Amino acid sequence: MADCNDERSLLINFESTRTRNISEMSDKTRTNSERSDKNRTILDIDPDSFADPQFNYGALNNRIRSTQTSLRGLSNSIRSISPGFSWTHMSSAVGDSFNLHLQGALTSLTDAPSPDRASSPLLMSVNLQSIILGTSVLSIPFCVKIAGIWGLIMIVVVGLFSMFTADILSDCQYQKSYTTPGLNKRVYVSFVEMSRECWWKIGDYVMKIFVYLSLVRNVIVIILLTDIADDILHTMNVTGYDKKWLSVIWTLGVIPLLYITKVSVLAWVSFIGLNLYICVIVTVLVLCCMTSHTWDLTNISMDFNMQGFGIATGIIINSYSVHLNLPTLEGSLKNPDSYRKTSCISFIFNVIAKVGFAICGYLTYVSETGQEITSNINQYHPLPTLLRVAVMFFAYFSLPLQSHVVFELIDSTFKHRFPVCNTHEFAWLCVSRSLFMTMCLFVAVVIPDFSIVVSLIGSLRGSMIALVLPALFYTRLRTHDVDNTKKIVCWITAGFGLVAALIGVFSSVVTIAVGLGKH
Repeated sequence: MADCNDERSLLINFESTRTRNISEMSDKTRTNSERSDKNRTILDIDPDSFADPQFNYGALNNRIRSTQTSLRGLSNSIRSISPGFSWTHMSSAVGDSFNLHLQGALTSLTDAPSPDRASSPLLMSVNLQSIILGTSVLSIPFCVKIAGIWGLIMIVVVGLFSMFTADILSDCQYQKSYTTPGLNKRVYVSFVEMSRECWWKIGDYVMKIFVYLSLVRNVIVIILLTDIADDILHTMNVTGYDKKWLSVIWTLGVIPLLYITKVSVLAWVSFIGLNLYICVIVTVLVLCCMTSHTWDLTNISMDFNMQGFGIATGIIINSYSVHLNLPTLEGSLKNPDSYRKTSCISFIFNVIAKVGFAICGYLTYVSETGQEITSNINQYHPLPTLLRVAVMFFAYFSLPLQSHVVFELIDSTFKHRFPVCNTHEFAWLCVSRSLFMTMCLFVAVVIPDFSIVVSLIGSLRGSMIALVLPALFYTRLRTHDVDNTKKIVCWITAGFGLVAALIGVFSSVVTIAVGLGKH
């Protein structure tokens, strides 16, 4: 405590002697060490080193006293050269130096450079598009059916807000270096780190909840696989079965994939599935355009229906909620400065593509537009079957990848509580994967509507990931200079995200309740 008090009093003494006359100091008084290292301060200590919890303040105290003695001797010598020189001028330089050190001690964070700077902006854009083009895109035309023109407006509005939050994530990830002017350090590499910095343990718990909610995406896949299999069986005139058993069969078929703990094993299969899925989207778009002579823009309703609007909003938000992956994509760029332009172009392109896909799909099938647009493709046999099989292939092999982070968290959180599993790895995989997938199966059987589940997930999880959290990160983190205009837009974005979430959850819950009441 004595050393701390000595250091504190010494700092106060230096601060009390500061003046604004440092500019009067002659160039002749500069030391050789200042010429050789302009990024060092008068005590020759890196300000970023104050962030180290092991920093030796005792050694700093000795350095201060030694520097003080040396400067006093130096000032006496310099007076013969510059009669106007005073000790106050010299102490002012030391005070300024301490300001820099204290600022670094309070705010400097450890640099976290990315080891994977290999991607070009084009490759990042392709990867981002592949993530955004999830299974929820199949329900975009359905959004126009249930929400009319308001669905199209929400596609644009949510897309622009998502583009903004993707941009400010870059501000949150980087901090200016105190030792190298013009250099920005990458100090946060994930949502979890930023959330923890903003809200400490609460932030940690919040992000874990959102990770666990990602499991509900498995429900979407099970429902989608069930619906597509049901369509294929009907085209083959196979009837007289309970559709719920298809969900059970798909769940049992998916569980073995979850035993694979190395993502690289499924990388190529998933890549093939993604390309097939993109082909499906393009094929559907071409088929719709072939019937453009039947389109009538007046079929797009102008009426506002709160329930339909809420469900459509949830689906649309879910289709843009890719922000958990953006820090990783930014870390893969060869030139980090190209991130903003690349993400902006990617989101604008995606907004245009979704508006076009929604209009073409809805105007082609109008009131017959299904929850998944592929269910409307019945011409040019065997094309409908091939399209459905391609979507099934993509959805089936995407499930273990999208569940990987969730089950990693489950393993790290619960596995150590069962010591017997330390020596029986396969038994743990069987029990844990089967248990959680059974829970997903239960939800898929109780709520078999694809669009409703997508909307509910988008409202609960997507709105927070894509709209609310990035905006709050920008206003709370101190890694950047806060722009007042951006800050205002952040609050508007967060408010919009919360309102959209409430409307989406309310509409989805009401629809689910009505559906259960009918049964």
